[in-house]
This record gives sequence, C-alpha cells and structure tokens, in this order.
Amino acid sequence: MTQPWAVIIAAVSAALVAGAFALLGHRIGLRNGRAQVTDQAAVEHEQWLRGQRQTAYLELLAGWDKLISDFARTAQEWDAARDAAEEAGEAPEPGGTGVESIEYVFTLSMPVHACLERVTLLGPPRCEEVAERMRQAMEDVRFELLGSAPDIDPRTHRFETGCEDPWGNLVRVRGEWFDVARDVMRTAPAPPPVVTGSWLRRRALDR
Repeated sequence: MTQPWAVIIAAVSAALVAGAFALLGHRIGLRNGRAQVTDQAAVEHEQWLRGQRQTAYLELLAGWDKLISDFARTAQEWDAARDAAEEAGEAPEPGGTGVESIEYVFTLSMPVHACLERVTLLGPPRCEEVAERMRQAMEDVRFELLGSAPDIDPRTHRFETGCEDPWGNLVRVRGEWFDVARDVMRTAPAPPPVVTGSWLRRRALDR
C-alpha cells in the first residue's frame, strides 16, 4: 500500500470513528433529555396528586366525624321517640316500612359516600382498602339505626348486620384511616421507576 493511500484510509477511519462517537453521544443526550422531561412530568403529577389526596383525606376525616355525630344524634332522637310512643301505648304502623327514616339515614351518609368515592379514585391501594372498610362500617351502623326507627315495625322488618360492635367499629376505622392517610402524606413525591436496556441509565424498581 502506497503512502498516499495509507493516509487516506487513516483519515477516513478517523472520520468514521469520530462520526460514530458523535452519533452515540447524540443518542445518549437525546435519551437522557427525554428521561429528564419524563421525570419532571412524573414529579409534577405526583405533586398534583399529593395535593388532591391531601384535600380528599381531610374532607373524609371531617365528613366522618360529622357522620358519627349525626348518627349518634339520630339514635338518641329515635330512641326518645320510641320510648314516648310506648308510654303513650302507641306502636309503629303494622308493616310500616319506614321510607322516610331510610331516606333520612341515607341522606346523612351521602356526603361521606362522595368522599369515599374520591379517595378510591385517588388511591393508593392501601387507602382504597381502608375506604372500603369504612363504607362497610357505615352501612352496618345504618342498619343498626334503622332497627330502632320509630316508623318501622320490627316484627315485619328486620335490619341485621354481621358486626358485633358497629358503633365501636365506626370509631376504629376512623383511627385506621388516619394512620394510613398520615403515612401516605409523609411519603415524599418521587419520579416513577424507569426500566431501560441501557447500562447508562438503569433504576431499581422500588414500587
């Protein structure tokens, strides 16, 4: 091989190598740039979700406390009405279905239903699980209340629950919800895990 050809081949090889490294660097920069944009969007979404969750969690706590108070007040009023009816020798209308009482109890719990649905939408799964237990606890107390409604004949309409202590459970699930909501809110927002085939950027799956 003559010297001029050797010089030409060396120059072409160097250009090809430089071009290959430039292309690789461009691809790496493009991938990392896209990853940064993705991470930033993910963090912003996590921050937005955190704000939505905080509002929903606090609304559920406030709504639950009001529900406990409303249920307790209703129970006292209905017990007093039944006692007064018994003293007066009056009994519920035979076969009375207590439509008004049923509608009233459901009206009391409707705001909490809305809060529970919002929590279920926002998650995370552990909050959804506690929210479902709260819904069941609320239903148990509704049945317990309707069993003493003054316009329902207990001989023909029975409202039974599988919970031995529905009123106590109403308070217990409130504490359970507070604990799980506190843990979720104390977890700082972070970008989601990224799985990539490149050895230049790999993160361990942490959730």
